[in-house]
Amino acid sequence: MSAFRPAAFGGSKAFIQKGGSAPPLVGDPDYDKVMLLLHGDGANNGTVFTDNSPSAKSPSAVVGNVKTVTAQSVFGGSSIYFDGTGDRLEYAATKDWGVGPDDFTVEFHWRPDTANDNTLFVVNNDPYPSGQDFAFGIRHLGVTNAGKIQFYAYNGVNLIANINSTTGWTASTWKAIRIVHAGNMFGIMVDGILEASVSPTIQAVNFSSAMKLFIGMQGAATYQAKGWMDELRFTKGLARSTGNYTVDTQPFPNSL
Repeated sequence: MSAFRPAAFGGSKAFIQKGGSAPPLVGDPDYDKVMLLLHGDGANNGTVFTDNSPSAKSPSAVVGNVKTVTAQSVFGGSSIYFDGTGDRLEYAATKDWGVGPDDFTVEFHWRPDTANDNTLFVVNNDPYPSGQDFAFGIRHLGVTNAGKIQFYAYNGVNLIANINSTTGWTASTWKAIRIVHAGNMFGIMVDGILEASVSPTIQAVNFSSAMKLFIGMQGAATYQAKGWMDELRFTKGLARSTGNYTVDTQPFPNSL
């Protein structure tokens, strides 16, 4: 398993909400491990979702009215908006999404539009077959759990992790979310603070499955996201932190 990098790419002590553009940080030494990098940049009401990872991918399906908008952003002057009525970005099954026993990091900024139960990021196959690689998901439970972030994971057979942040919020505020897997530990960080973790002993039973990725909703019409997402990065083979860290104040780098 890969070593983690504490407080990766330092910056100031908190992220800055920006309405205009800002240059990406200069160089990510672990850029080669980035599987997906969505800055959320685009025209108002745009339907192009550019992946700036080393192996750029396009959604296999853009479902509903998901779009880039300029009404809200953290960086770059735009973000991705989900309207809560079936919107999602779906990426085709590939081993790039299968994390197996490796460390990983999923991070993004999220601003809910209203109190809602939101599916934000899911690696899964739909429908879910037994014996597949790690399946995991990130939700923001604005109705059923006081606006807390939930992370859950299956090992192909059993639920092995189900944890929630202590911070809860329902609307009109941006939060920086980071989920990590480091060794056996899964952790949730909100605005740079480690709020929950668990270290299950059960490992995945299959590390070779091609997995799908859903952003905004799973294949089934449950927990449909309603809000804005900005600056999403999925890193495989690296836990970028295992505790508190400094949230970046500029967009993630597009190169080493």
